Formats: sequence, structure tokens, C-alpha cells
Amino acid sequence: MNNYYLSKINQTLRKSRKRLKKSDIFYPRIEKVVDGYYLELWFSTNGCSFDKLGSCTMCNYGVGYKIENSVIIDNLKSYLKNLDKNITELMISPSGSLWDDKEVNNNLLKQIYQLANKTDIPIFMIETRIDTITTEKLLQFRQLLPTKKLIIETGLESSNQWILKYLINKNLNLNNFAKISQNILDKNIEIYVNISLGNAFLSWQEIINDTIKSINFAFKNGSSKVVLFPIHIKPNTFINWLYQNGFYQPMSLWLLVDVLNSVDKNLLKNIEIAWYKSYYEDNSKMVYSPTTCPKCRNRAIELLDEYRATCEYSVIDRLNKIECDCKIEYKEKLKQSDNLLDRTINIYKIAVNEILKEELDNRFIEKMRDEYVANF
Repeated sequence: MNNYYLSKINQTLRKSRKRLKKSDIFYPRIEKVVDGYYLELWFSTNGCSFDKLGSCTMCNYGVGYKIENSVIIDNLKSYLKNLDKNITELMISPSGSLWDDKEVNNNLLKQIYQLANKTDIPIFMIETRIDTITTEKLLQFRQLLPTKKLIIETGLESSNQWILKYLINKNLNLNNFAKISQNILDKNIEIYVNISLGNAFLSWQEIINDTIKSINFAFKNGSSKVVLFPIHIKPNTFINWLYQNGFYQPMSLWLLVDVLNSVDKNLLKNIEIAWYKSYYEDNSKMVYSPTTCPKCRNRAIELLDEYRATCEYSVIDRLNKIECDCKIEYKEKLKQSDNLLDRTINIYKIAVNEILKEELDNRFIEKMRDEYVANF
């Protein structure tokens, strides 16, 4: 499943990354959501295992530090002790996946569960890759938090196997995804599915089409909620290289609005949005964030904040009524498209030559063509 060229490109571009600041090893975030207030407590680890393998063309969460279990737990305890809001949803999350043994050992995992179980917060969420989910971990999760509503949030990104392999480089088998989702549900645990909006190589209309299909796939396979993640351009990523070389259009927030307009309105109450704006205080962590134009941006963000808090179509309807030149320009760009397969192959040839100083193997191209036919 791993894509040789994208893995090598990602590894090459990530070599020049700087380590996170020691002061950035713990980060809390609170947001208003439908059920009340959501609190995410993030802590640094040695990083996502797939990051080191060169997965995911859009990802760069930085190079973190392996921190002593006691330091992590002390930070979590200290923050939870001093909450000044009525939190209804709690997520505790590392740099990558909470259930990746290379990031979080079982001793730390149990301490996190015990800490969460002692709170009055009714909903506890974790985030982890689908390949880290086992029956043993599911049973332990349910056993150590017996009275909580438990949720596993996991990344799907796209329900198209060709897009996953050749555009994102995410090592995910969709047949396994469906089976593991069912195993989660069987343990009385809910699943939230993350879908990325703005994947490399895709035109804006292709992004909308793929996102709608992926939303339907997620709900069909037992997801309680779908979370849409518009892609930010981060340094030391392949998407940033594509952007700097004129092969990637930064995400417009109107594209996110179009997706929310296109789904069945009955599904909206279960479709959340996240990272439609940057939460980073350090601007060096972001090259470009999804936006509209300076004229309408504040109003658009204000309404997207309201949608995040309510998941109501009436908010989308008010977004539809905003009139702005940038929305007209966005609609025009929706019409711009050429053949996805040809576009992808041409960009691969340039990227492989310029970044890796190699030539794209013809056997790889033929495999890409064959698998394209099988998936579209």
C-alpha cells in the first residue's frame, strides 16, 4: 500500500524540520460545541510512527519530545483541577495516535484513563489511527471508563483507495476500516471519522465530489459523526512544495460551505467542522490557512464558529447569503479542471525529478493508471 515516491518525497522534505520548543510540550484548547464545551488536552510525544515513514502529504505536527509519564500526568492533572467552564467533552491526545505503543505505553494509557474517569465530564474521546485499534485495546478502554460515553476519532481522509495511495499516501485499507468500525460499535463505543478537505492534486470540484462520497461512506460504516478538516498548508510538507511551485490552490472557506450545502440536510447535525482557522499562536507553523478575502473573512469565520457550536443549516443559509467578489472568483475556479490522472502523473514526474533527482518509473505509472480505472 505504501507509495514509494510519496514516502521518499515526504521524508526528504521533512529532514529540515526544527524541533518543537520545549515550552510547546503541552497545549489545551476549549471550544463551544453542540453538547456544551469541548476540551482538548494535547501533549508532545516522539511523534506519529507514520510520519517517520513518509505518510500523509499534508501533515506536519513538528518533531516533538518523548516526555516522562509523570510530567504528562502532572500537566493533565493540573489543568483539569482548575477548569472554569462546564466541560462536556474531553479529548486527551498526543502528537499522533493515543493507541500507538511507540508513542504512548500502556502504563501511561491506564493513568490517562484513570484521570479521565475521575472527572465529571460525561464524554471522553481519544484520537488514534485505525491500524492501532485492536479488540484488546477496545475492551480495556470500555472496562476502565465504565460510565463514560466513549468516542474514538480516527482519520479516513478519503473513501477512495486511489486517492489515499497516490494523493495522500495514507496506508489505510478501506475493507479493514469497515471491519474495525464494526468492532468498535460492538464494544459500545462510538466512532467519529475525520475527512480532509483539500487533498493534493485534486481540483476544487473534485474535492467536493470526493468529500461527499467519503461522508456517505463514513456514515454507512457506523460513524456517529463526521469531522471535516480543511487543509492548512504547513512548512516541510509536499502540499507546501506543490503550492510554492504552482501545483496547489490553497483552500477557500467557500469550498467548505459548498460541501455543507451539498450533503443531505438531515446529516448536518452529525457533521462537525474543525481547523477551518488556525489555532497556532506561532505563525511560523503555518504557511497558508483556509480563508475567504479580507472583506468578508471576519463574517465568514464568525458564522463558521456558530456552525461549529450548533451544526444548524440556518447558519449555512446565512453564509450562502454573503455576497462578495471572492465568492464569485471561487465559483469560476470550480469550472477549471483537466483530467485528474494526467494531471497527477505530470506533477509526479516534475516532483520526483526536482526533489528526488530521479525519473518516474514507467511500471509505477502503469500501476497508477490501472488502479485509477479500478477506483473511478
